[in-house]
Amino acid sequence: MSGAAGILLGSLVRNEQQAAGVALLLGLGLAALGGSMAWANDAFLQLVGNGASLVAILPQLAVLAAFAVALLVLASWRLHRVLTT
Repeated sequence: MSGAAGILLGSLVRNEQQAAGVALLLGLGLAALGGSMAWANDAFLQLVGNGASLVAILPQLAVLAAFAVALLVLASWRLHRVLTT
């Protein structure tokens, strides 16, 4: 997911200084707001706190994978537009 977020951010900003400033603020803020942080924390809590198996956290992993795929599609589309115009 972070690779796709990096591609998207790189296609939106103009220089390295903008990317560094925006990355931290948006990375944590949007992860919390969008819900991916909650899904990841829930899966981690089940693994560590409850001793759950990998199979038990498959729903959380599926949601996180869906977030990653959606972000990768958006990042690929934006990068393609930036490179072809």
